[in-house]
Amino acid sequence: REARGFIMIARLPLPWSRSQSRRRSSSERDKIRYAKALNDRSRCTLLYFNSDKCKLCAYLSKKHLHELFEEDNEGELNLVQLGIENESWYPEVLYYRIEYVPCFILLDKKNRARLKSTIPTDPARVLKSLHEIIEEGKKM
Repeated sequence: REARGFIMIARLPLPWSRSQSRRRSSSERDKIRYAKALNDRSRCTLLYFNSDKCKLCAYLSKKHLHELFEEDNEGELNLVQLGIENESWYPEVLYYRIEYVPCFILLDKKNRARLKSTIPTDPARVLKSLHEIIEEGKKM
């Protein structure tokens, strides 16, 4: 049999519903965090470019990095993590000329890039570079 004059409507969650906002992917959350950080003119922003395939990035796992960041930062900088495998971050990877990971970029309050971390050869060098960037960001 053929139904005529009827349209089947699927029940889809509305984009503004609460249940939908709780199910955002980490990529979407990172994009929102990035947008908020860029709109926050009261603090500088630290961009952290990483890769899932990078052993050094794994060492600086999100939890470890955030603990270190909070210890040094005291809430004076925004931190945004950008995974280079995510295609939506390709414009930022090209714009900031990211050639290695992990890579930290310090943006001033007007979102101009001011500092870039050194080429990562070992964890100690990366952590030293991160400490220096955070201290410089506090001064801006």
